[in-house]
Amino acid sequence: MNAVLNERLNAIATQLGKLPHGGKTPFLQAEAEKLGMSVAKLYKELERVMVKPQRKRRADAGKTALELKDAQMISAVLMETMRKNGKRLMTVERAVRPVVAACTCNQSAKFAPKSCLAD
Repeated sequence: MNAVLNERLNAIATQLGKLPHGGKTPFLQAEAEKLGMSVAKLYKELERVMVKPQRKRRADAGKTALELKDAQMISAVLMETMRKNGKRLMTVERAVRPVVAACTCNQSAKFAPKSCLAD
């Protein structure tokens, strides 16, 4: 593309950002007609010259809700209840319930409420 067209596209992109809702389509139709191209082609060319903002990283990115031990227990339960043909006998939801609801208590090795580890 030539420099004149790039400058014109940059000007259109700048004006496009300032237009209110509902004013962009008629503006782009008029500009596309002035440039002798379709609106779709204008959108494609604008996409090439416009700077796109980076996507924001999630606030909880890299953090897990489960401890590794709990995830391994869920995985073991699912693997034990899987048939040789790959079908699961237990849903993930049913495998997660015992881990969320209870934990192995260090003193008695019996299932107890999760609050036993709160100390």
